[in-house]
Amino acid sequence: TALPRKEFLEPYRSKSILTGQTVTVLRGDSSFTARVLGIDENCRLVAETEDGTVLLDSGEVRVKMKS
Repeated sequence: TALPRKEFLEPYRSKSILTGQTVTVLRGDSSFTARVLGIDENCRLVAETEDGTVLLDSGEVRVKMKS
């Protein structure tokens, strides 16, 4: 579903701590590693995996922060 108004999108993107991070994506009983490329026009996380680009609109991601 497309969002009707998107004035918030650029500030939202600029504050994302996930862009550029390698994350573990959890979907049900499965998981995979991906690198977050950004946030698309419909607020989905755009991530790159070994198999290509995926759009994530639900689920959980985990980031291992550097110490």
